[in-house]
Amino acid sequence: SLDIADAYPEKTIEKWVRTFEYDKPGQAIKVTEDFVLNKESEYSLIFLTPQKVERSGNSVLLSAGSGETLEIAFNRDFDFEVETVECEDHVSIANWGERFYRISIKSKAKSDKITYTIK
Repeated sequence: SLDIADAYPEKTIEKWVRTFEYDKPGQAIKVTEDFVLNKESEYSLIFLTPQKVERSGNSVLLSAGSGETLEIAFNRDFDFEVETVECEDHVSIANWGERFYRISIKSKAKSDKITYTIK
């Protein structure tokens, strides 16, 4: 577990604990975001990927060129946005390719416990 509340200088976060669990038989990683904010606020979980992105119910699907798919399955419904970011420098292109995608998972709460599984 990691307490990441101090990573945000605004001091609007009282507690934010991120816990990782590896499910070896299921070949999945379970992540729990357990947090308390000073007041009800909109929050976002951000993911970056060079893979194509689509939504399927409460899941985000990342499609690799090889035909394989990675699924990030959430324990509830959420607002979902994907932004395409074009890479403009050689370092970014070498690491990400011509573009990458910024996935924003958004909701509003004072406290919450979100679980998602990556498989």
